[in-house]
Amino acid sequence: MCGVEGGLIVYCLDEHEPMVWPSHKEVQSLLKKFYRVPEMECNKKSMKLETYYKEKASKSRDQLKKQTRKTKEVKDLIRDNINANDIRGKARSKIRSEIGLTYNDPLIATIGDELR
Repeated sequence: MCGVEGGLIVYCLDEHEPMVWPSHKEVQSLLKKFYRVPEMECNKKSMKLETYYKEKASKSRDQLKKQTRKTKEVKDLIRDNINANDIRGKARSKIRSEIGLTYNDPLIATIGDELR
């Protein structure tokens, strides 16, 4: 479906010969092709598991920082533009519409609680 070649070789304890898919000939051809690729080329896109997890954690930290910054900006916007006593007034509706939050948004409820 996506242009990737593949095959399957399954060894069973009670069988003398392995099961091969799609066919023995096609799998042999694929393996020959695989072994012809220089080791440098094979390792070009490979990555150690530790490196993968470090990169994943770094991306997650970046996303968290971005979301935290966004949340702070929204809180600051609300604090700067409305009076804490008038949080349910027209100013709140205007700010909600400007930043795209709905009335029942948990962020509005949390900020409202913090401002009280």
